[in-house]
Amino acid sequence: MKKILLTLIFNTGMVIVANIVYADSPADTVFAKGADIGWLSEMESNGYVFKNDSGVQKDCMLILKEQGINSLRFRVWVNPAGGWCGKDDVAMMA
Repeated sequence: MKKILLTLIFNTGMVIVANIVYADSPADTVFAKGADIGWLSEMESNGYVFKNDSGVQKDCMLILKEQGINSLRFRVWVNPAGGWCGKDDVAMMA
């Protein structure tokens, strides 16, 4: 199975990352199951904690992985308030 990671950067500052999987057969088809985590660094900075289905506190990224998330979306803003979702913030998360 061949995998390609495609990153598109538009002049608006929006970044789209797509996980494209070329399957050898229909049975090998993998669907993207995604989440928008552009807010994650700001929430963690404000003291938010994340818990799994059993109520155990874990890193948000581990919880998402356990839930089958295989694609992430990051929002990038030009001159964002407080720096959240700006180029440096998103680069740190990626």
